[in-house]
Amino acid sequence: MSILSVPSTGFSPCAPRAPINLLAVGVGGQGILTLSALVVSAAMEAGFDVKQSEVHGMAQRGGSVMSHVRMGQKVFSPVIEEGTADMIVALEKLEALRHIHYLAPDGVLIVEDRAIAPLPVSTGEMAYPPDVLEQCRARAGRVEVYDGAALAEALGTARTLNTCFAGVLSRHLPFDEAAWRKGLEACFSARDLEANVRAFQYGRSVQPV
Repeated sequence: MSILSVPSTGFSPCAPRAPINLLAVGVGGQGILTLSALVVSAAMEAGFDVKQSEVHGMAQRGGSVMSHVRMGQKVFSPVIEEGTADMIVALEKLEALRHIHYLAPDGVLIVEDRAIAPLPVSTGEMAYPPDVLEQCRARAGRVEVYDGAALAEALGTARTLNTCFAGVLSRHLPFDEAAWRKGLEACFSARDLEANVRAFQYGRSVQPV
């Protein structure tokens, strides 16, 4: 089903009084900030008040990247307090574990099953934990794990994985298809739009492993 046809309806009556808190995490080069920008654009199109805060780290060296997004009828602070994130989407599994303390007890953790060695691991100073997903599942009530390599194969490229995960995330957010379409148009050039629409649609239908 196309996400192109539903007209915008302005402010959404389903915008909750308490903000929805989303934390997006990963490493430099994975498109975390683009994923967040897409969510922000869709939320604004749907009529939500939105606040965002970003921590880039040493992104050019594959360092940690974190983006806070809060959306609702009225949002005063862009920063998510620990233990209050409704959703964490992590495009690298160790980053999921490093930030899991932000997740609310009834929140959902969406994880790409991908390991990207941080600098201390690359230099041999530390070892990458072998049981990252098991630790995530032990500490979070709801965990959805997706095979990044399989998704990239299905999409034909790894470049749109962040948009695919936005599609996964869209199933947990109360925005209509028109709002997501406007968000996609705001975030991608005409040249890249079609590929990202396909990735987004695929993410809306794919199931966790």
